[in-house]
Amino acid sequence: RGTNNIKSQELISQELESMYGASFDCGIEKTGDNHVFKFYLESLSDEFLPAKEDLSKKSIEILLDIVFNPLIENGGFKAEYVEGEKNNTFKSDYVSSEKENIKVLIESKIDNKDAYAFNRCVEEMYKDKPYGLYKYGYIEDLEKITPQNLYEYYKKMISECKIDIFCSGITEN
Repeated sequence: RGTNNIKSQELISQELESMYGASFDCGIEKTGDNHVFKFYLESLSDEFLPAKEDLSKKSIEILLDIVFNPLIENGGFKAEYVEGEKNNTFKSDYVSSEKENIKVLIESKIDNKDAYAFNRCVEEMYKDKPYGLYKYGYIEDLEKITPQNLYEYYKKMISECKIDIFCSGITEN
C-alpha cells in the first residue's frame, strides 16, 4: 500500500495513472512446498508514447521500489495497513486492514466446493508439512501477526529466498 518514496496506495495509483494508466498487482500462489509471491507492473511500450519518455525504466523503478522499499513505520509495516484504523465515527472512513482482507480470502475458500474439497484433502494428507498449508494460511494465525513481525519475515524472505525478475516487451536491436 505504500513505499518510503510513494507513501500511500492512493499516491501509487496517481503515479500509475500519470504513466498512461499503467497497472500494478500482486498475488500469492502455491507450487508444491513453495509459496510464490508475484508482483506485476504493466505499462505501455515506449514506442507507442506521444513523446520520447522512458516509461519502461520508470515502471521498473516503481516496481522495485514497491518490492524492496516498502513503507516502514516504528520498525514494521505501517500499522494502519496491517491492522486497520478507524479515522472517525463514520464507518465509511474505516481503513480496512490487510489482515481483514486475508481473513475474507480464507473464509471465502469454502465458496468453491471443488477447490475446497481438494484443499482440505491436501491439508489432511500433508498435516504438519509445508505442502499441506493453505496458501493464505489460517484465521487463527492472523492474531499473532503484528506490523513488526510481518516486516521481519518479509525482510528474511527478501534476503534468503530465490527472486526471479522478468521483463517482457519489445526490445531494440
